[in-house]
Amino acid sequence: MIDQWSMGNKYANSLPNLKILDLYGSENLITTPDFEGLPCLERLILWCCRGLEEIHPSIGYHKRLVFVDMKWCTALKSFPPIIHMKKLETLNLLGCEQLQQFPDIQSNMDSLVTLHLDSTNIEIIPPSVGRLPGLKFLNLSNCRNLVELPDLPSSIAILKAEDCDSLESVGDLSDYKWLWKVSLQGCDKLIGGERVLHSMLEGNAAKDRFMSVLLPVVESSSRIFTRLVTLQLPSNWYSDFSGLLLFLRNNDRRSGLGYRIDIKQETSTYGYSQESGEDWEQYKYERVGYVPFNSLRHIPWLNPTYTKSISFQTNHGGLNVELVRSKNKTVDLNENPIDYSECWDEEYENRKTFEIMYDSKCQKI
Repeated sequence: MIDQWSMGNKYANSLPNLKILDLYGSENLITTPDFEGLPCLERLILWCCRGLEEIHPSIGYHKRLVFVDMKWCTALKSFPPIIHMKKLETLNLLGCEQLQQFPDIQSNMDSLVTLHLDSTNIEIIPPSVGRLPGLKFLNLSNCRNLVELPDLPSSIAILKAEDCDSLESVGDLSDYKWLWKVSLQGCDKLIGGERVLHSMLEGNAAKDRFMSVLLPVVESSSRIFTRLVTLQLPSNWYSDFSGLLLFLRNNDRRSGLGYRIDIKQETSTYGYSQESGEDWEQYKYERVGYVPFNSLRHIPWLNPTYTKSISFQTNHGGLNVELVRSKNKTVDLNENPIDYSECWDEEYENRKTFEIMYDSKCQKI
C-alpha cells in the first residue's frame, strides 16, 4: 500500500507515457504529486483513498485526463480549480463527505458527460455549472444541505437529487430538450412536485420522448390508485392525444428497480378500476412515466381503428393512468421508428422505471 506518493517528483517524471493510474484502496495516501509528470495520463482512480487530503492543483490543467474517480475519499475537502481539463468525460466525487464546495470551473468543459457529487456536503450549485455544455448525468443525491437547484446545462438528460433533506425548490424544467429522467425521492421539503412533473411533461410530450419522474408523495392528490385500471380510449385518441401518463405509488423507494405493468387490449367499451381496499394516500413514493404512443407502435393490437380500451395491471403498488393531450401533431403509428437511444438510462443496465409487459414481450422505460 502506498503511504507517501509525494516524496519526490522524480517518480512521477519517470512515467511520461503512463495512461492509467489505479491506487484503489490506498487508505494512507495523503497527497498526490504534480500531475505535470504524468502528461499522458487518461484515467485516474483514487477510489477509497480515505486518507487523501490534498490533490495537487496541476490536475486542473491536465489536458489528457478523461476519467477521474475519487469516490469515498472521505478526508478530501476540496477539488482544485478546473482550468484546462478539456477532455474530461467523467468526474466522480461520490462520498467525499467533507467536500463543501462545487468544483471551481473556470473554463468550458465541453467533454464532461457524467458528474457525481452525491453524498458530499455541497450546499450551493454555482452558475459555473453552465460551463458544462455536454453534461448529461448529474447526481446530487444525499447532499443534505442543498436548498435549491439552479439553472442546469441545456444538455442535461438525467438528474438525481434523492434524499436532499433541505431541498425546497426546483426550477422550470420545460426547456431542457434532453431531460427525461428526474429522481427527487426523499426530498420531503420539496415544494411544487406536481409543477416539476408538468414542466417536464410539457417538454417531453411535445418531443414524443419517454419521461421518468420519481417524487416523494408530499402533496394531496385527487387521483385514484388501484392495482387494475381499464382505460377507455376516445375515438380520436390517435389524433388528439400523444401518449400515456402512468403513476405508480408504493412504499419502496429503491429507484434502481423496474416495476412491472401488464397491459392488454380489452373488448369492453367502458372504463373501470379494481378496488384493492388499500389506503394509497399512506404510501410515500411515487414514480411517474410518460409513454408516447409512438413508442408502442410495434404492439400488434394497438390500432387507431380497432383499439377502444386498454387495461393496466400491477402487483407493485397503486396505479393511475391518464391520457396526455397532444400539443403539436397527430400521432402516426406507421411512421418510421424514432431513435430513443439518447434517452435510455445507462446508469443501471436492465433497471428501468417501469417494465411494460404485453404479449410476452417487454418494454422497459
